[in-house]
Amino acid sequence: MGDVNTGATREMIDRLPVMPYRPDLSKSNEDTACVTSSSHPLSLSLSLSLSLTLSLSLSLSPLPPTNSCLICQMDFEEGQEIRGLPCMHFYHKDCVDIWLSKKKTCPKCIQRIDAIQA
Repeated sequence: MGDVNTGATREMIDRLPVMPYRPDLSKSNEDTACVTSSSHPLSLSLSLSLSLTLSLSLSLSPLPPTNSCLICQMDFEEGQEIRGLPCMHFYHKDCVDIWLSKKKTCPKCIQRIDAIQA
């Protein structure tokens, strides 16, 4: 069937948020789509519809809900760059950038990263 590239463009990948990992802001529940933190600059407690939560959270620097990268299986370390996907899953920037260059879906939930990036 040939070499069909199903990966994201560099431009698409670069539009996704990158932030330094801070262990004091991570949460233990990895499947929540709600951002809640009194440490966050805006003291957010959002519990909106999924589509609204995703678009708001991307612009408000969401907090990583896990302590490790599903791709390399290594724990995040303070200050490491992590990239957040629209589905609210987080990975080491370098790990997920390689993944996204081959597939434009989240490694965990398989949601396309361009689903809300029209």
